[in-house]
Amino acid sequence: MRIHINMQAFVLSLVLVSFNCLPANPPNQVGTVGELLQTIKKTVYKHTPTSFKHLGHHIIAEFTGCINLNEIERLKEVLREAAVAAGATVLSVTTHQFEPFGMTGIAVLQESHISVHTWPEYGYASIDIYTCGTHVYLKKALEVLKNFFKPTKVTPITVLRGFEPDNADFTG
Repeated sequence: MRIHINMQAFVLSLVLVSFNCLPANPPNQVGTVGELLQTIKKTVYKHTPTSFKHLGHHIIAEFTGCINLNEIERLKEVLREAAVAAGATVLSVTTHQFEPFGMTGIAVLQESHISVHTWPEYGYASIDIYTCGTHVYLKKALEVLKNFFKPTKVTPITVLRGFEPDNADFTG
């Protein structure tokens, strides 16, 4: 199935353009989500300077075929559970219920954040887990979220974030 470029793909392609990894005029169609994620993985690692020192880890995950996509009170607890399971320090948790349905939530962590955005009408949840440092285990947070939403399909991408300040090369 071919997809038209969506906002998330567009933003990711802008990031890659800034690293001279993609043409300045991305095509209208980018292929399947899996193809897009593989392209991003290959280009990010191919164009990363050899002096790369990652300062953080970032998991972006697509959950499809989910349940519990409108359980706002439970989402607060699950975001806290995910952060604790990962070994992170929770600073605050904020959620919002949309009308007629859907929700968004973010756990602000001392190490960064975990966010969730849901579309119950599509059985879909967008997951974002980003942490700095080496003591937080993102996959443990992802497992807690999987156990809550029970997706039939998970499409994750992991990105290493950050450049060593003295050797940063943003020109490609």
